[in-house]
Amino acid sequence: EEVIPYEVRSDVLSKVGVAEARAYCFRTEPTPGAEALHAALCDIQLEAEAAQQHEYHETGWNHLVHSPLLRLVFASKLTRHRTPSHQLTEKTAEGTQPRIQRSANVRVVPAMSVTIWGEYIPTKAAKKVLDTSVLVPGSSDTGFGSRASDSQSQAPSVSDAGTEQGLTGTDLYNQAYNRSDGKKVDYVLAIDPLHDTPLEKVISFFIHNEAVARDLLPHVNQTLYRPLKASPIACSIETKVEFQAQDPLLQLGTWIAAWHKRMYYLRKYIVSESRLSGSRACDLLPSTILIEVANHEWRLFFACDGSTSIEIYGPITIGSTRHLTEVYALVASLQAIKAWVETTFTNGI
Repeated sequence: EEVIPYEVRSDVLSKVGVAEARAYCFRTEPTPGAEALHAALCDIQLEAEAAQQHEYHETGWNHLVHSPLLRLVFASKLTRHRTPSHQLTEKTAEGTQPRIQRSANVRVVPAMSVTIWGEYIPTKAAKKVLDTSVLVPGSSDTGFGSRASDSQSQAPSVSDAGTEQGLTGTDLYNQAYNRSDGKKVDYVLAIDPLHDTPLEKVISFFIHNEAVARDLLPHVNQTLYRPLKASPIACSIETKVEFQAQDPLLQLGTWIAAWHKRMYYLRKYIVSESRLSGSRACDLLPSTILIEVANHEWRLFFACDGSTSIEIYGPITIGSTRHLTEVYALVASLQAIKAWVETTFTNGI
């Protein structure tokens, strides 16, 4: 509801008709840059049609469809604000109210060739770690709130000092994940803490001190990729030409398990350096978002720290590039993700 600017109503109706663009699809408040956004989304939707018609490879989809779409919502360059953190606002029944304080900017980083640093790769082979009916598209059990865990199965360990983090996913076919080319995702959404915030100071302190102590490149995430060295990953995006029912979260699952392992290493380091109380060391990590894109369709999962396992919830369809109205819905979903990353996730980190 209310995802299409009313400024472009006539053009949208002329393209898709009244049956598809219902009255509730249009916003009632002005949208800055509505015409430019509309022109860009029309181009992206046409490129998506061509990509499907001509059977483009995954790289073609990424260059012509996914990258332009993501850059409409997320900046791709690193930004540092030297002004105090400001507040977002939201409309409520009582009028415009201040919302949770924003303390970071989010940017999209192409990560097609980014690999996990070896010590964070979950290496323990696993048999079936999930009832696949929870995640396979079209299953009657698919839907939000489905707990992606199987009490009869043993998840792969990413243990550190006695703490085990399980990876929930589909049938992993006893793979040990030793090959780096199996760990890639296509994009990540990373946060850049605003200048002079506590998070920026802490990240700067520990990644450089730890890097010197261990003779490594400074890095906050599970990869040594330089554009992500001081920017925690909030959302990981994997693109495919089509959904594969047998392994919908294979790469994303390994990727997020490695991120959890890295976060626990950092927590251990911070606790030892700052002498924090033991209770703080047991706090759960913030949930992160996983997005799987196949052809036109975009699906979202939540990866939640379950203390002894990583619990995957989803999928939720958040839009597509198949029709113009669905592209607008997708943009609205990505804008909501951006607001969540810059506020709730950042404060959680």
